[in-house]
Amino acid sequence: MMSAVVTDLAKLPGVQVITTWDDTLGPAPFLELPGMEVERVRGNVDGPPTFEQLLNRADAALVIAPEFDGILEHETEFFRQSGLRIANATREAIRLCADKLALASHLRSSGIDTIPTVLFTDMMPWPDCVVKRRDGAGSQEMARLQTEADCFDWRNSHRPDRFVIQPFCAGQPVSVGAVYRNDRLLALFPVVEQRLTDDGQFRYLGGKLPPDGWSAEQEHAVCDLVSMAGRTIPGLHGYVGFDLIWTPERGPVLVEINTRLTTGVIGYRELFREEVARQIHACLTADSEVPPIRFEFDRGRHDGIDFHADGMIGTGVT
Repeated sequence: MMSAVVTDLAKLPGVQVITTWDDTLGPAPFLELPGMEVERVRGNVDGPPTFEQLLNRADAALVIAPEFDGILEHETEFFRQSGLRIANATREAIRLCADKLALASHLRSSGIDTIPTVLFTDMMPWPDCVVKRRDGAGSQEMARLQTEADCFDWRNSHRPDRFVIQPFCAGQPVSVGAVYRNDRLLALFPVVEQRLTDDGQFRYLGGKLPPDGWSAEQEHAVCDLVSMAGRTIPGLHGYVGFDLIWTPERGPVLVEINTRLTTGVIGYRELFREEVARQIHACLTADSEVPPIRFEFDRGRHDGIDFHADGMIGTGVT
């Protein structure tokens, strides 16, 4: 994901990308690309000093980091305090969206259909539950609890005070990517099917565009809900990912909002080339009040885009 976005940013006219790469991950896949300058680091040994050295050589920054343990909030604030323009949401928006309990309360009070969420305790509030980290990223430490024994076993192996619990919501997991500029929607990308394991841990396997059995009516309903939800969050800026579940009874239900790049970018890149990068760049440079761009899947050009969690792409997959 990081490789795809920085590679595409470097392809944009007039853009020079300076980024870091951890040598413990092996050779950087974009090391020799034109328009790219790579500062090589070694784990946490020389990361922060390298960032400080790069500050006076950059005009703007895009932070790619997970939200758990306040990492995204902290790293974004580090660059914002330096005076750089940032292609990330405000500190307040990052903090709200990273806190699943606070976000669920905010969405409910704003009239957005979402999953009831409470702090984890010794009890199962619903007969069939999902427990997850309050500030988790992806499927981090998620589990489905269907019996009191499941709840007891899980509690004995985790720190309950860091977790929330929700009723299990059956349906089709999907996501939508969007780009904002100072709360204003710049671009909305198509709905992506999320493929998750069925072992009760919801590990991410990849995605598909369009989702299996998807209709234009479903696409519009999901995008309408995403647009409504985005308007309720002050401080959205840059790329934002929305996770939802399509339910037969309720239609789209919003699960979480991620104020960072998400894996759906891999599928969007296959369909729209550098458009995600172009829209991220536009959030730093665009001044005019132009209507948002709605990107759509062209069934006349593609049979389908199938991608895996490791970034591998398959096209024409049914």
